[in-house]
Amino acid sequence: MNYDVFICHSSKDKPIADTICRLLEANGVTCWIAPRNVRPGSHYAEEIVDAIDSSLSVLLVLSENSNESVHVRNELELGVSRGKVIFPILIRNVKPSKALIYYISTSQWVEAWIPPLEKKIIELAEVIKTLSGKTIAKPNPPVPVPVEVEKPESRSNSQEVPPEEMDVYKYARVRSFDTQATPINAFFTRDGTRIIAGIRGIIGKPPTGKPPVFSIFDFGSGQKIIEKPVPLAGIPLFMDLSPDQQTAMIADSWKIILFNPVTGEVLAELQTDGVKCASFLKDASHAITGGKDLLIWDLNLKIPVSRFREQKGFIRSMAVSPDATRAVITEENGTVKLWNLTEKQEIWSVNRYKTAFTGMTISPDGKQLLAGSRDRICLIDLINGDEILNFPGHPGCLCVAMSADGEKALSGGSDNTILLYDLKRQILIHEYLTSGSWTGSVGFSPDGRYAISCDLRNINTWSVKD
Repeated sequence: MNYDVFICHSSKDKPIADTICRLLEANGVTCWIAPRNVRPGSHYAEEIVDAIDSSLSVLLVLSENSNESVHVRNELELGVSRGKVIFPILIRNVKPSKALIYYISTSQWVEAWIPPLEKKIIELAEVIKTLSGKTIAKPNPPVPVPVEVEKPESRSNSQEVPPEEMDVYKYARVRSFDTQATPINAFFTRDGTRIIAGIRGIIGKPPTGKPPVFSIFDFGSGQKIIEKPVPLAGIPLFMDLSPDQQTAMIADSWKIILFNPVTGEVLAELQTDGVKCASFLKDASHAITGGKDLLIWDLNLKIPVSRFREQKGFIRSMAVSPDATRAVITEENGTVKLWNLTEKQEIWSVNRYKTAFTGMTISPDGKQLLAGSRDRICLIDLINGDEILNFPGHPGCLCVAMSADGEKALSGGSDNTILLYDLKRQILIHEYLTSGSWTGSVGFSPDGRYAISCDLRNINTWSVKD
């Protein structure tokens, strides 16, 4: 029998693990959990291996008990090696051990120790069902438009707004693209007419399962122009587009695929080890990756040419300056460091943050860092690492972006909202309401008129008109 999720837990946490299992199954998710599903007379270790192999994902019940459990670590390692999606559920307000953080550093955590537990498990059930192909895509609900904006009577609330008519609306959804699976990231092309995106796919065997794909959409018509499968065995974690937009990369922890963003042709494959984030440098000939180490790669030679060995913790996220001479990294323990990439020297390091930043971007002038984490969104001075400003944020911030002129910022998280900020006036301008339970990436069009975001099943574009 195949299962949607394998529940990985310490035996000391059995009562709450059983509760999570009952809630998931009541909402249509099939679960394997020990000791309930261990067959009498069977070899326990073999049962665990078979159960993980036959499950589409692994749910980690995270507590001080699982931190200390060798069996939990072994099960999680096996799940990751099999390419399973990992869902960490924190049932205690504890920091994951180093042995566990390695495997869950890029996963979105469910903070179940903060009530209500039932609501959060029901939301997680919908995510798991989407990955398994059980949930059929639903149309996006109407997005409220500010009352001072008068809409023509001929257009219903559920209709999207064509780009050519956006002067009528201040903050509205422009267009949505149903991707049928979770998009990793999406970018506008330089001329603003197309959208380039990487899609994770759906775990499982055909016809339900679908491989990761690279797609191009026409912004004006909403039509899909290109869709190409991506040859990755694991779950894609990130995507980036080179500054000249001639090359794109999409990758899991063990392989980076370089491809032509116009035709979808695969240009090269790079073997990696434990990479969680990456970015092109000034052109498409070099890239920088973060994970176990901070590495600079020669993409023509397909090898790392510089290694920064001073990292003590696993790198969670990274941002590169526009001139590609500096990089900011955040480690799993919340430490933030600025590196000189040319001289391979650390410029500064700060360890005042309790949680690691999950989203970071450097301003176009290279002077400030915009960063977001589970408990804050802030601006940091890149000269000395001092915090300049704290913004009102949302719980579980996952991603941030700045406009090309450095005057506006976006943040997305796990609370069904995208927040738009005015950096000059240092205020929150608008709160967009999304149809997905979380937003994994945000960005701006080159002219700054539109925002773009990725949620569970859609790529959405929004008006940013003043």
